[in-house]
Amino acid sequence: MPRIVVVPGLAVRRYLEPAVDRLRSQGADVRLYRPPAWSGRESVEQLSRELADDLSGAPVDLLVGLSVGTYVAAGAAAVAPANQRAIVLVSPVEANSWRALGLADGQRVTIPRAGHSWPYHDPGGFARTMLGLA
Repeated sequence: MPRIVVVPGLAVRRYLEPAVDRLRSQGADVRLYRPPAWSGRESVEQLSRELADDLSGAPVDLLVGLSVGTYVAAGAAAVAPANQRAIVLVSPVEANSWRALGLADGQRVTIPRAGHSWPYHDPGGFARTMLGLA
């Protein structure tokens, strides 16, 4: 059973719940991360360190960041690369956010007809794709 942590963007945690539920129904151990404070006033570095610390006791197979959450996920992976086997940045605000945060190797994949809110509009497709990567 793959262990997956999903990091939402600003104000999108609830709309990810159907996709997370779909992952769970397919056997994944999934946690929809709730940043300690996600008001927009915290620095990405602070939130990334908090996530890296949170994952240090129980590394995951797949760390998934969405929208602005891609910065936090990529930052956590850069701070503590051993905390996750793989990282996926979905709908990053900046196309090269993994490079901007020091993650040198990355592969860009485009999902046809998948917009910024892909997990909301296609929870099944999102779940299948994440499970294939986990």
